[in-house]
Amino acid sequence: MLIFSRIVGRVIERIEVRPLMAIIFLLGMFSCIDPYYPHDTAGGKNVYVIEGTVTNESSRQVIRISLASKTDKPQYIPVQNCAVSIIDGQGNIFGNINSGTTGEYYIDIPEQYLIPEAIFRLHVTTPSGYVFESEADTLKSSPPVDMLYYNISSGYNAELREEIPGIQFKVDLKKLPTDSYFYRWKLTETYEYRSHYPIEYISYGGSIQQIYPPDYSFFYCWKTSEIRDLFLLSTKSLLGDEIKGFNLHFVDNTNVKLKYVYSLLVKQLAYTEASYGYLQAIKENNSSLGGLFDRQPVLVRGNISCTSDPSITTLGNFSVAAVTTSRFTFDKIEEDLPLSIIEGCIPRKLDRGFEEFSPSDFPVFFVKVENALLYADKQCFDCTLLGGTNEKPTFLP
Repeated sequence: MLIFSRIVGRVIERIEVRPLMAIIFLLGMFSCIDPYYPHDTAGGKNVYVIEGTVTNESSRQVIRISLASKTDKPQYIPVQNCAVSIIDGQGNIFGNINSGTTGEYYIDIPEQYLIPEAIFRLHVTTPSGYVFESEADTLKSSPPVDMLYYNISSGYNAELREEIPGIQFKVDLKKLPTDSYFYRWKLTETYEYRSHYPIEYISYGGSIQQIYPPDYSFFYCWKTSEIRDLFLLSTKSLLGDEIKGFNLHFVDNTNVKLKYVYSLLVKQLAYTEASYGYLQAIKENNSSLGGLFDRQPVLVRGNISCTSDPSITTLGNFSVAAVTTSRFTFDKIEEDLPLSIIEGCIPRKLDRGFEEFSPSDFPVFFVKVENALLYADKQCFDCTLLGGTNEKPTFLP
């Protein structure tokens, strides 16, 4: 680093004399990092992607089998008509009950076999005769999901390019000495949002009709989505069996998610050390920021291999996890955190009458502002156009 600094310093000192040569030299130094392209094939052969997790959440297990696509033409390529089985430590074989049309194979394992310390491994035979086998993995025990709560904090907003206040969600973990040391949290959020206006004035072209009473059927909406971040925790090197305030996700105060009701379904998964290590490697691969001195991502191999042809590259992992689930709902976040939501609906005047619209634009919705009828975008009146549903989930208050 010292040598690099001296070289750059000397070049900068000579910019006044030879500006063009100095700039070319610097650009050359910073452009010498080659882009990384993952391997699409291995020796011209297909790369198989096999993944699945046996859990005690239900008897139905899902194994996904596909082929890796080329990086310049990403697509999902399912592998159908495989013979898929999960074998436990006692030699019991549980086979797939469908043909995997979409690349998903369903296997039912009765609950009496999904007990702590049960061992499972995966066996797959493709229609072309390739045989894939996983290493064995063990179902560990897991404590219930403990407290989930939030603190007022600050985080970086990439759009505004500054630190802004928000909600930092946290979870506590209270485990027994016999429980797993390795955990992951999967989060599914559901939140209420609303249209800016009810439907009161509408036009299908030619005239504006008033709806009385105003139509509120598309005013209230709820949206559910998975939070894609990997939240991983190893307690192996920690003292004690209680963890306080492990950080989950952050939601800043410009987000409409926090305005009304916000609900989190929390799934706590307990893994073996080997399965946790695979997830940790995936997380480290995905966390690269692309800076000058960042390491290039690597091809993360799981515990599945092609035993019939070792030259076949196999990606993905087979794991076993104990799952505990709990839901937490918050409906008064704005009392703790003032929100700064940017309003996106701006009513506008009709400058050229209905000539401004094409046939596909109708119906057009209007709102009365100071005794004038102004039009606004459809999503200002119909909240379902923003991706949610106007059917309230039964689990919300």
